[in-house]
Amino acid sequence: MRRPLPFALAALLACAASGPLQRRPAHGAFPPAALEATWARAQEVVHAEGYAVGFADASRFILVTKERELQAPCGEEQCLARESVFLRLADGRAMLSIHRETWDQATRRWLPVSGARGVARIEAAERAMLHAVTGGGAELRLAREGEGCGHDAECERGLACAQRRCARR
Repeated sequence: MRRPLPFALAALLACAASGPLQRRPAHGAFPPAALEATWARAQEVVHAEGYAVGFADASRFILVTKERELQAPCGEEQCLARESVFLRLADGRAMLSIHRETWDQATRRWLPVSGARGVARIEAAERAMLHAVTGGGAELRLAREGEGCGHDAECERGLACAQRRCARR
């Protein structure tokens, strides 16, 4: 006799006990000699994806978009969302992170996307954008010490995002 309900309940409790999903930025590589071309392509990709540049530091190769509002999938529906992109190029490495929040009508607040499907969609968009920028693969992982970040949650355990770089707490 099969007992799917207890198994499903156990799986649900295990997920709940592990806490919210930690979203990973996309990391990739490009030839260091192609830094200027990669920087130009990054700006083209950002514009092609419908973002407006809010901050672009060509000397440090950091790009942050203005926040934009859109309808984004949330569960089985579409929800009002806002998002921005953070991109950093350095030493042949690239990091791209999309920060998305959805409007929660019940609490009347913007809340970060935390559901498994929503996080998977954001990570897929990050990988696709970074691939378009670098022309290579993109790995989803937390940022290591010294790597670029947009928020503390993007850094490996024991690190915090300070001045857009992961550093020891």
